[in-house]
Amino acid sequence: MARKERRSALITGGSRGIGRGIATHLSQQGWIRTLVGRARVQLAQVHSELDIAAVHIVAADQTVDAAIELHRRTFGSMNALILAAGVARPDPSRTIPKPRLDKQIALNFRSPFLLAGQAMPLCGRKPQRVGQGARAS
Repeated sequence: MARKERRSALITGGSRGIGRGIATHLSQQGWIRTLVGRARVQLAQVHSELDIAAVHIVAADQTVDAAIELHRRTFGSMNALILAAGVARPDPSRTIPKPRLDKQIALNFRSPFLLAGQAMPLCGRKPQRVGQGARAS
């Protein structure tokens, strides 16, 4: 009988909320994951709760390149990229301090854009447009 290949995913926002929920669900389904997040303590907690041998943590203050490279080096390919990280502030745009605005733009636009572009070669497929997102076919 052929060995079933484990699927791998890189998940941003893996320390809390939707990203953590997806990481937990994929763990229960036997997926191996690279978690990316800003909260090291919470990432360590998720790490201890899930399949320890299969969870790899990269703090969001490291570069996008580091997250992709760690996943590539560890797993060789990628079956899913889950972009669950994001930040929103209720402040009206005219009152957002420039550093906070820069952080929002980096987390909500720049990092997902760069991650998606760098993840496609790991998926081994050409990206296709699907609804509001993109998928590899």
